[in-house]
Amino acid sequence: MKISSIILAAGESRRMGDLKQLLPFGEKTVIETVLDKFLQVEFHEIIVVLGYCAKEIQTKLGKYPIKMVVNEKYVDGMLSSVQCGIEYSDEFTEAFMIGLCDQPFIEPYIISTLIDHFNTKGKGIILPDYNGKRGHPIIIHSKYRCEIFELDHNIGLRQLIHNHEDDISIVEFDSNIIVRDMDFPEDYKRELRVLKR
Repeated sequence: MKISSIILAAGESRRMGDLKQLLPFGEKTVIETVLDKFLQVEFHEIIVVLGYCAKEIQTKLGKYPIKMVVNEKYVDGMLSSVQCGIEYSDEFTEAFMIGLCDQPFIEPYIISTLIDHFNTKGKGIILPDYNGKRGHPIIIHSKYRCEIFELDHNIGLRQLIHNHEDDISIVEFDSNIIVRDMDFPEDYKRELRVLKR
């Protein structure tokens, strides 16, 4: 099945105080580290949705075999970036995996497990779960493409999930990686401590 990965990287990082996409992480930046993980899995295409400081990030990612698109409406929130990624996805895409740019510890096995689940369980929405808390990345069948463009920006994809609870499959993980992202400076410091272990 042709799955397009959409990595959301358009935000302003207001709570972080610095552009978190380009924060140093080991020998690379945060977003490069995330990309390296997704590139280890076979996707139909990988789309990175940019917005704030797009040109700066584009320059950093120019060497990667990805499609970069700019969400001119990034101030409208995360849903607008999801919609932008879907809008520019290949017409033959059968599903979308929505990932975050600030989960540098996401592992290829997590990504692959979700894809395997999607391919075998016959459900249109795949959500990872850790101890009752849902995280990312998630997979959404392309049959919901039109509905995604009609969602309320104040609610986002939660509205889609609520509308189709009978078409959801939950994948349990024993790692909190799927729920760890970096919104605040202390989150970044925490991930750096983990990196140095």
